[in-house]
Amino acid sequence: MTKQISFSKHENEVLHGFRNKMNTAESTEDVKKFFNYTVIKLLNDIFKDSVKIDSEDIRLKTDGKKSYLIEDSLLKQERFQNIWNNSDIKRILGTFADISLKRYKHLETNPEKTKLKIKNNTR
Repeated sequence: MTKQISFSKHENEVLHGFRNKMNTAESTEDVKKFFNYTVIKLLNDIFKDSVKIDSEDIRLKTDGKKSYLIEDSLLKQERFQNIWNNSDIKRILGTFADISLKRYKHLETNPEKTKLKIKNNTR
């Protein structure tokens, strides 16, 4: 039996700030950007320099069953693959994606509120 590695400490360090960013997101593009930035930062904190992670390697997926997409180039890196298969990173990314998708759908279904909020902030 393999030992499961937990990165919940890293998750908790960025979760509060991430929720704040999601609450202030004014557009669906903001949601995607905040998700990407936070997840890349989280993974870079976890892997340090042992895995090369580009900003295009992980994206929020707003349609379909999966809530995020990871590029094969990242999944094929042995160090990433080892941690991916033996840790709680999948769950953590799922949590961030679920929060993002909830905000994304809210902004998508209420565009007038978003436009009004943007208009009021520019005065």
